[in-house]
Amino acid sequence: ALAQRLPDQPETQQAENLSSSFSDPADHPTLPPAFATAGQQTGILLIGEERLAHSSLIRALRGFGCLVDYVPDGEVALSRLASEGYGFAFLDALSLGRQTLPLCRALRRRARALGQQNLSVVVIARQGDPLRRLLAWLAGCDAWMTLPLQRKRLGQYLRRTT
Repeated sequence: ALAQRLPDQPETQQAENLSSSFSDPADHPTLPPAFATAGQQTGILLIGEERLAHSSLIRALRGFGCLVDYVPDGEVALSRLASEGYGFAFLDALSLGRQTLPLCRALRRRARALGQQNLSVVVIARQGDPLRRLLAWLAGCDAWMTLPLQRKRLGQYLRRTT
């Protein structure tokens, strides 16, 4: 069974220095009860540097009722994918850099080999460069989300793909 691996604890000093990933505080609607039930069945693998473990993104995903596992790099992500079933893999393009596209391909191949056809690979990036988006799509990325993320749109995407 999928379990939250990050304890709910006060954020560290390092996390307090990070700005929110969300563009507008008014963009934080309450969670519809029907989605909370559906979200609990969906695991999300969040891949990138440690700051993500205490970011507003992970809090928002948990607020949607999703179980979130954080891993620092692609190697650990591929290993975790083999032992757990996930509905989503969120890749932080800023921290993964040149590893982002090869990791998209590797996650897609691993998911197919494991019979996990429902894995949605999502790249989170600072920019929406059309060429990088196209390359990510060709590498197996299902969605490209630019920062700052809007909670409503994130929730709509999660509901649409679960």
